[in-house]
Amino acid sequence: MPKEHAMPSSSRLLLQAHPRWALRFPGGESAGHRAMRCYIDFRAPHSRWDPPARFPHGAALHRRDRVVDRRSYRQACGLALALDVVGERWTLLIVRELLIAPRRFSELHQALDGIGATVLSERMQHLVRHGIAVQHVMEGDRRGRVYELTAAGEELRPAVLALAQWGLRSLSGSPEGYGEPDPTWAFLALQAMAQPALLGEGHAAWTFSIGDQAFSLRIDHGRMSAERGPTSDPDLSIEGNAHTFLAIGSGHLDVGEALRTGRISVQGSRDALRTCLVVMGFEEGLGAEEADASDALERGPNPSA
Repeated sequence: MPKEHAMPSSSRLLLQAHPRWALRFPGGESAGHRAMRCYIDFRAPHSRWDPPARFPHGAALHRRDRVVDRRSYRQACGLALALDVVGERWTLLIVRELLIAPRRFSELHQALDGIGATVLSERMQHLVRHGIAVQHVMEGDRRGRVYELTAAGEELRPAVLALAQWGLRSLSGSPEGYGEPDPTWAFLALQAMAQPALLGEGHAAWTFSIGDQAFSLRIDHGRMSAERGPTSDPDLSIEGNAHTFLAIGSGHLDVGEALRTGRISVQGSRDALRTCLVVMGFEEGLGAEEADASDALERGPNPSA
């Protein structure tokens, strides 16, 4: 072994003192000497040598036939096990994007400002490996492969929406202070606000035009589905910018005021509007908000919304 790559003596002694520790690589290979050749440090308490941040080539540390992942909490707790899968930085934001629609790698890279291509690739491989997402070619689309959530990934929707609602409550100050928001974030806020169970066995379909993008919410028998693009037969169409919807979701803007001032414009029947207000959690003070909404319906769309 080259001198500059030599493993510290503290690490070699630790290997000799604990023969049950070994590296296991794909294919079942394991040996203390191979561990030294891969320059993995089993650090003694006072070792000053800084080891590589990760095991190479997917190596995992085994002790008494139990796999130990350095990124795992190693706790038999449901929350810890979930965080082992989706707790790394950027992972839940990727899930956020895929909850709305399948996305190409380039679309995810563009939507997640600040993430590097290498990190995004690692996160996508991780999600695919754990059965949260799958990559495939969309029928009739020759522009490349897309990532889509599996059934297990879709099960994350309630947790993601609950976290989004909790996060909106902790938003300090007006959303305007956080820069220009993406319409996707505002649509996530709307999903987090919705309480589809309040509709009972009823049906509803709403289109939200947020900035230059359109999204749809559909509720059937207490179950909500969300998708990118307008629905073909909306009961209600609502238009506004991302700042407005985020301000409403975080409690910094009253929905009645947004309707009175034209920051939101609505098209549809009064019954559909009333249903939307109830499902979105504005049942308290519904009379005043409904009156404001009725005025908004009579005014029609606001081009400057």
